[in-house]
Amino acid sequence: MPHLTWVHKCSDRDNLKIWLGEEVCRACGASGEPDGLGLTSIESRGNFQHLNGFPSIGPHLSKLPKYTEICPTCDGNGVCLIHQHNRWVPCKSCQGTGGIITVSEKRFIKIQEEAWAIFDAWSMERGGDSEKCKILERQKRRIYKRIYRRAHYVPKSSKRAIRYFEKNARLISLMIDPENCDLEVIDEWENLKCP
Repeated sequence: MPHLTWVHKCSDRDNLKIWLGEEVCRACGASGEPDGLGLTSIESRGNFQHLNGFPSIGPHLSKLPKYTEICPTCDGNGVCLIHQHNRWVPCKSCQGTGGIITVSEKRFIKIQEEAWAIFDAWSMERGGDSEKCKILERQKRRIYKRIYRRAHYVPKSSKRAIRYFEKNARLISLMIDPENCDLEVIDEWENLKCP
């Protein structure tokens, strides 16, 4: 779930730019500048793995070629803001991942193979004999992620969910700002029935 983020230049961290989910830095006590909405690190890592098909941590990351671009729609945040209604929605262009794959599917699968080979070798060095057996077994069963198009990500919706989204689409199309409207218009909004 996206949350407000702030950019800090922390004096305790050699004036590095860091993004935090709180206005005041715990280390230096200075206030940061608002940077809009962002995802938690766990959500960002989950989105990375969802987009790329391999782990978001490990030695393979620094050894990979450039194969993605930051999504121009959401600027890599994975969420788009609807300022008029003070709401957010997952980015439809990148499906909330913040990135768009720019290589062919064949090249993308080759990149995944290389990444998993480096990651598995790293895991085997760190693990014992029982871990090595599990890693070798996983290698045999591994299926590499293909590049999915937008249609693949569309969830199946119930009739109730479809009616809800139709109603919201109609409300948004009315372009009414709840803070600057009469109470009668807001009541009409709340009681609006979908066809």
